[in-house]
Amino acid sequence: GRRAAKQWHPDRHQGAQAVAAEKRFQEIAEAFQVLSDPTERKVYDTELAAAKDAEARRKAAQRFRANSWNTPVVNVQERVRNAKREEPGSANGMVAAACLFVTVNFVLVFRFLAG
Repeated sequence: GRRAAKQWHPDRHQGAQAVAAEKRFQEIAEAFQVLSDPTERKVYDTELAAAKDAEARRKAAQRFRANSWNTPVVNVQERVRNAKREEPGSANGMVAAACLFVTVNFVLVFRFLAG
């Protein structure tokens, strides 16, 4: 488990090996997720034992594959850049409104004091 995860961690591999390592690492992580939960393990064993041929076993195993937290990400840097662009612009508007409020109050107070 842990030794295999360390061996196949994508950060430990370069180039084409990194792609294969990432796939293998995901498989190891998915297996650990299913096998570490006793109820999931029991369901997995039951479905795998009930499968008659290789195709049925593949479908039974595929049902336990994770579909969210460890799906492959093609380009993380591009996703981060896009996320920064999609941030709501309300913060800039709030700062501008606060500056305008302070400026108007300053001018009113200054005119009042100047007489």
